[in-house]
Amino acid sequence: MARAVAVLLSLILQLTSRTLAPGTSRGGAISRDPLGLADVQDYQSEGPTHSSAPAGAPEERWRPLEERLERLEAEVTELREQNKELQGRVTQLESCECHPASPQCWGLGRAWPEGARWEPDACTACVCQDGAANCVPKPGPPHCHGCSHNGQAYGNGETFTPDACTTCRCLDGAVTCTQKPCPRGPCPEPGACCPHCEPA
Repeated sequence: MARAVAVLLSLILQLTSRTLAPGTSRGGAISRDPLGLADVQDYQSEGPTHSSAPAGAPEERWRPLEERLERLEAEVTELREQNKELQGRVTQLESCECHPASPQCWGLGRAWPEGARWEPDACTACVCQDGAANCVPKPGPPHCHGCSHNGQAYGNGETFTPDACTTCRCLDGAVTCTQKPCPRGPCPEPGACCPHCEPA
């Protein structure tokens, strides 16, 4: 960049020196011959030859141009740094692999990731498979499988009445039964739990 600025400044100096050279006046024509690279390099090695110009006049005109070129050079340098940083970010993003979101299951008031296991109660085991909760009874504890009474199977916590006078409940693998309380009386009624006498 510094070389480009130097070449540009030398071109400006050469153009200025040609306009100030003898034989050209304010209204006179400026030579339209294209400047070659050899001309610029010769000019750089020789330096400007405009001794007839007032001292300091070209420098005063060039100073704003030099300052502007310095600002442009600083901006270009800053843009290059920003570009380098952005290219690094793009390279990083291009190297990222996208993974689809893992399916989740819902249970016990929360989300469970794929493959997670949980127990909603002491008798059930669940696993998250393909975004669905797959729950099965746990093997082992008899209370998880319910109860058996007189050849009938009952679920844990289930209440049943084997006859009109008895109420039973299956709880933790054990059956507990209670008899309906009846007053004693002389009139038993077939099929009824308690005796019932008709008033006379």
